[in-house]
Amino acid sequence: RGSDCALPPLGGGGGAMRDRTHADASTSRPTPPPRSPPPAAANPSIAVDMACGAVAGVAYTVSAHPFDTIKVAMQTRPTHPPRSALEVTAEICRGPRGALGLFRGLAAPLVGYSIEAGINYAAFNQGRRWLERNDPFVAAAGAAASTTAAPQDVVGERRRPVTRHLAECAASGALGGSLLSLVVSPTDLIKCRIQDGQFRRARDAVADVVTKHGVFGMTRGVAATLAREVPGNALFFTVYEAAQMAFPRWVAHPHAATTGGDQSQNQSQ
Repeated sequence: RGSDCALPPLGGGGGAMRDRTHADASTSRPTPPPRSPPPAAANPSIAVDMACGAVAGVAYTVSAHPFDTIKVAMQTRPTHPPRSALEVTAEICRGPRGALGLFRGLAAPLVGYSIEAGINYAAFNQGRRWLERNDPFVAAAGAAASTTAAPQDVVGERRRPVTRHLAECAASGALGGSLLSLVVSPTDLIKCRIQDGQFRRARDAVADVVTKHGVFGMTRGVAATLAREVPGNALFFTVYEAAQMAFPRWVAHPHAATTGGDQSQNQSQ
């Protein structure tokens, strides 16, 4: 009979159905799409590398030039007994220009060394990126090294073999050293002639060299500069990169070190 059909109670049963409906609705919400990884930063152009290196070269030259003036004065005007650096500094400051005498001859290195630093770091960075893209050292490394799986870093990219990475740094540093020597050699030639008192202005020193030895007189000492800068620059960047890989890098991720320390304390408790 129709009257015998059981009807759901109006109290708790309806509430349970509403709760289930609310739970189903809450669990059926669409999950947000996964975030795409941030786009990789574009490699700086050669103009950016040169500009950054030039700015660093200006800062270095302005801060280091007074000490270089003192060094040149001690080397070119020896006395017996030899004077100390403080005595040479006091003598320069007592001159007609006062303390500004320490910056005598600043114009030539300010231009030359800023260009030199820009060329150096631009050549190093661009050369290393080219070597990383083209892998010219793969054949020299051998098939075994190329087929061996390299460990992965925190972002999942495979690390380059250490020897290949250091070889790329050395080659890029040597390239930078060979190019900057073409700027450093004439700059040093003019700077030293001004610092030792032969000339007061860079223009006069350049005119004297060109008059006596021609335009190629500005290249005197290039071979010795190349012999100094090419291996020195290669060694500088190679040792810097090796030290970066050898020293502990936990300082770059202090929260990871703190988390690890907390977990170890919790485990000990």
